[in-house]
Amino acid sequence: MSDEIEEKERRESNRMYFTLKDNISATIQTHAQSQISLHVTLLSISSGGLSFFCPREKVLDIIKEGDQLTITDLKTPEPLGPIASFGVEVKYVQDYKDENCIGIGCNFNKISDALRNKIQNFVEYRLGVADKENSDK
Repeated sequence: MSDEIEEKERRESNRMYFTLKDNISATIQTHAQSQISLHVTLLSISSGGLSFFCPREKVLDIIKEGDQLTITDLKTPEPLGPIASFGVEVKYVQDYKDENCIGIGCNFNKISDALRNKIQNFVEYRLGVADKENSDK
């Protein structure tokens, strides 16, 4: 079984992907010895977590699997809209050397059930809109 299929089967919820043109931004704050605050671009979100990328030189060897981060000022489109702050745990760090960026995937660890449900509803809404737009073509 391929890694892609195994990863998909492990996901508990649908995921909404964004493009660079969507320009969904947030700020991350680390809690480790090397505390940093950094602007990042969101790649995906689900009710279980999110992924983002950031400049390689800013986080290389600073953020590692298992690290706790705080995500602030997440600016997503309606109907979800902006989210002030929540905690995540880093699940993977992927180094895209050719692109000079780092991709980071996280699970939510400090998030209310209400916010988790709101994110799930947003993902389902956006996926439904995308499906409708594709079927109308």
